[in-house]
Amino acid sequence: MDALFEDALHVMLDFIYLFVQCLINFAMALAEMKEQKLDAPSYSMILVNLFQLLYVVDGLWNEVH
Repeated sequence: MDALFEDALHVMLDFIYLFVQCLINFAMALAEMKEQKLDAPSYSMILVNLFQLLYVVDGLWNEVH
């Protein structure tokens, strides 16, 4: 039972870590828009966020499976 608890804790911590990374990227996109007075994030910031999201989805997918 302890190994199961440790695995569940590890998965939850990974999820929190990856979710926080997404929040930081979203905040950076908003900061870029505010700083440069843009209506939308730049294409490079969109790509950064998309690749980060792909990284997060891949990390969660491989952690669960």
